[in-house]
Formats: sequence, structure tokens, C-alpha cells
Amino acid sequence: MTSRRTRLFVILNPGISWVHSMGELRATLEKQASSFHFTARTGRGATVQIDDPSSHADGKGHGASPMELLLVAVGGCSAIDIVSILEKGRHVVDALDIDVRGEKPDDAVPSLFQKIHIRYGFRGNVPVDRARRAIELSIGTYCSVAHTLMPTAQITWDFTIDGKIFGPVNTAPGFTGEPR
Repeated sequence: MTSRRTRLFVILNPGISWVHSMGELRATLEKQASSFHFTARTGRGATVQIDDPSSHADGKGHGASPMELLLVAVGGCSAIDIVSILEKGRHVVDALDIDVRGEKPDDAVPSLFQKIHIRYGFRGNVPVDRARRAIELSIGTYCSVAHTLMPTAQITWDFTIDGKIFGPVNTAPGFTGEPR
């Protein structure tokens, strides 16, 4: 059991004025029994366990590290875009598996991602050109997480359909689309 004093509240609001109304996103983090273990809750009630045993001797591995969550976020953001784009084009995605890998220096503070590579694995009757275009639109235009990471990380991608690999196309600054 943790006291209210150990709870951290994080409000994600960049404070930028936009022409369109801007929604506020919110997450709360509550410290758990071990030193670096937190339970995060989104404003909509989803929970995520966070811990960082790699950097701290008393981390217990009870959850994902914050940097791993960034990889999950870019993969999830892009996945939602891609499925939405393909379904709007009346293409059925039987399955989509995404493998996201990030590289960052060990000795830098802060240690920002410098390279992120995403491999999309489609199964089903998805045309190659439509899959490629959906990925380009997601990473190049729609995925806010990718655009948040692009100033510091080179984002590359490729994809497979039923196990056959296909290459990418360049679409945005900071985004080469080529596998590492």
C-alpha cells in the first residue's frame, strides 16, 4: 500500500495553442513497494506496469522501462493508423505483428533513441502497394508518436506479407524507411 504522498501525477499537455481545440491527456503514476516500480493509469483507466531493473540494482523487472514504452507507443500508434487506412480501402488485415527495435547510446545522459526500426508483418490478402502506402501515411503523416521521436531518431521500416519481405520508401525528414 502506498500513501498519497508517494503518488506522482503527470499531466501531458504541451501548452501549445492550436487553431483546433486541443484535448488534454492525463496519466497518473503510483509508486509500488520496490524502488523503481510504478503502476501507471491513463485518463481512460488503462494500466501499465513500469520498472527499470537494467539501470538500478533494486529494480525487480515488474514492468516495462520508460524507453521500452516509447517503442510500444510508436508501434501501437502506427498499427492503429495502418489497420484504419487498410480497412477504409476495404482490405482485410487477418493479422499484423509489429517488431520495433531502438538503438540509443549507453553512456549518454539523456540517452535518446538515435535509430528505430519497425518491421510490420501482415498476414492475409493485403496488396503490397496498399500495405506500403498505409505504412508511409502512418509514419510520414499521421503517427504523432513517430513525429515526436523524429527530431532525435532516424526511423526506418520494412514489412512482410505472409513471410515475404518488402522494402520501404523514404517519406519524411528523419525517416529513411531503410532497414538498419
